[in-house]
Amino acid sequence: MNLNEIKDIIFSNRNNLKMLEFKGKEESIYLNRPTTGKFSEIRDLINEEISLVEATYKVQCMLAVYYPPGGGLGWHTNADADMYNAIYTYSTSNKSYLQIMENKIMDSEDVWTVKTTYWSKENPSPHRVVAKGDRITITFSSPDKYKIEELINDIK
Repeated sequence: MNLNEIKDIIFSNRNNLKMLEFKGKEESIYLNRPTTGKFSEIRDLINEEISLVEATYKVQCMLAVYYPPGGGLGWHTNADADMYNAIYTYSTSNKSYLQIMENKIMDSEDVWTVKTTYWSKENPSPHRVVAKGDRITITFSSPDKYKIEELINDIK
């Protein structure tokens, strides 16, 4: 997977993406969901890269999202997932973050990072995302921890 190619596709189209109307306080654009219209080409390019990773590593992309500055995702858990996760993030601001309960994990600026998590009913871990700049998150998941470790070792 070429993370920088995905970033370039999104950022070269971000002015068009920001023109979408958002509902509620949680501003985000899901990039791995089927769509029609002018944004389908952007999503198709991104989904080609994602599909290659899913096939190669036998993982599932649970989330591919672009958050504009001021966007984010409110408090929630992924208690029904029961999965290990590789969370790839690119942010233009080191003030953006993933907050898991009281712990804020600050983004690095202008570089891809990867975090690992495990969500389950036994470990619901309430969390949220706050984007102070442009932010991309792509999350791959598997019930098999080894598959996530292999993915992270190959794509850093």
